[in-house]
Amino acid sequence: MLAIVLVSAVIPVLAQSDLAIGQLFDGRFRNDVNAQETIMTGDVMKKYNISTFRSLTFTNNEKIAQNIAPLVKLDGEKAVSKEVKMKNGELFGAFYELPKKSGKRRYIFYLNRFLTGGNKLIIIYIDGKVDLEELKSLM
Repeated sequence: MLAIVLVSAVIPVLAQSDLAIGQLFDGRFRNDVNAQETIMTGDVMKKYNISTFRSLTFTNNEKIAQNIAPLVKLDGEKAVSKEVKMKNGELFGAFYELPKKSGKRRYIFYLNRFLTGGNKLIIIYIDGKVDLEELKSLM
């Protein structure tokens, strides 16, 4: 049973192992009171054609964007489709469709509300069979 749990924990990590943002999902923020990590896989997500959903939400830590935005931009250079919004020269929002990996579509969503007076930064990684338009309607 332990082996099954370990394998199911490793597979989502491998999904973004070739991405700069992959390092954000290594568990380093699990004990950070200003961070919330969400991981969803399996039957819960199958009805949406999503295999992996991983998100990190940061509050009360405006400086975190200085570390995360460059990683998002780096992965954005590989995107096959992108929507990017800047605010005062800073990355405010991004929606990237990345090249497929192992037959799965891959996406990154980034939103830095700190730039508009808010108190939140969100980064989401999604992979699966879900197409871009379907995903946008879900979000």
